[in-house]
Amino acid sequence: AQAVSWRGSFLVLAVGALLAIVMTRSTMVSDGQGEDAVPVGRQLRALGSPPVARTLGVNVVAMSCSMMAFTYFAPFLAGAVPDHELRAVTFAVSGLGGIVGVWIGGVLTDRIGPLRTIVVSLLTLAVGCAGSWLLWLAAPLNSLPLIVVLVCLGAVQALGAFRLSPALTARLATTAGDGSKAASALNTSGTYLGVTIAGAVGGAVLAGWDAGTVVATATLIVVVAAGMFAASTRVAP
Repeated sequence: AQAVSWRGSFLVLAVGALLAIVMTRSTMVSDGQGEDAVPVGRQLRALGSPPVARTLGVNVVAMSCSMMAFTYFAPFLAGAVPDHELRAVTFAVSGLGGIVGVWIGGVLTDRIGPLRTIVVSLLTLAVGCAGSWLLWLAAPLNSLPLIVVLVCLGAVQALGAFRLSPALTARLATTAGDGSKAASALNTSGTYLGVTIAGAVGGAVLAGWDAGTVVATATLIVVVAAGMFAASTRVAP
C-alpha cells in the first residue's frame, strides 16, 4: 500500500487467497465412508459446558484486544512516530511474529499443555500492548532504539495473539467431547466476532480520544481475557 496504493494490497490478498485455495485443495482427501453424525442435542450440551464456553469466550475477548491494536496501528504509529513512515516495516515484522507464534504455540501446547500455553500467550499479548501504550506516553519518539522497540512490540503482540490458536484448538478438542468439531467451528466464528468488536470499539475510542487510548483499551481487554481464563481453569482440569 505504501509503494503502490491500497489497491495493490487487495490485489496481493486476492492472489494469495487463490494460491491458498489451490494448495489446500491439493491436500484434501476424499472420504466416501465418513463418520457417524453426532446428534445436535449432544453437541449443544457439550458447547454449553463451562470449560468450553469460557474457552470460546477467551478467544473472542483476546481477538478483540489483538485486532483492536492491529486495526488502528496506522494512526497509532502516525501519532507515536510522526517523522517516520513505519507502517510497512511494522506490519511486516508483526506478520513474522504471527507466523512464529503459531508454530511456537503448537510446540508449547505439546510440551506444557494448552492451559499453560494460553496463559503464557495472554501474558505475552498484554506485554506487547502495555509496552506500546507506555511508549505512546513518551511520543513523539525520535530515538532510534525506542522506535525499534516500538516496531518489535508489534511483533510481540502478534506472537502472543497467534500463539493462542493451537492451544485453544487443543483445549476445545479435549474438553468438548462430542461437540469438539462444532466447538472448533464456533471458535473460528468467535475469532471474526472478536475482529468485529475490535473495529467497532476501537473506532469509537479513536473518535472520542486518541490512538494511544485505543491501545490502552486493548491492554485492559486482554487482562479481562486472562481473568476469564483463570476462572475457567478453576472449573475444569
